[in-house]
Amino acid sequence: MYDGFDFIKVSVYETENNTLVDCFYPARAWDFWGICWENDTYNIWIQSADIGIYCYKYADMKWEIDISAERPEYIISKYEKLDVVSESQDAVQ
Repeated sequence: MYDGFDFIKVSVYETENNTLVDCFYPARAWDFWGICWENDTYNIWIQSADIGIYCYKYADMKWEIDISAERPEYIISKYEKLDVVSESQDAVQ
């Protein structure tokens, strides 16, 4: 619990020896929608209902939020996908 809210805790471990590398609390549990690793990096993308999709950039054995990160096209939200389908159906009618 943090500031009176339950938060999602992300813990990252070394595969070889199960040593904790880092942990962080990216989103309130109520608002958390998902997590995705960025290809070819250790960056982690989080989706939260209240603040959207954002990046935790990996540097110096830690993950820290990077509000300036540009989201790769392949990291999509299932909710954005539904919006695109809905918009395209509206255009056809």
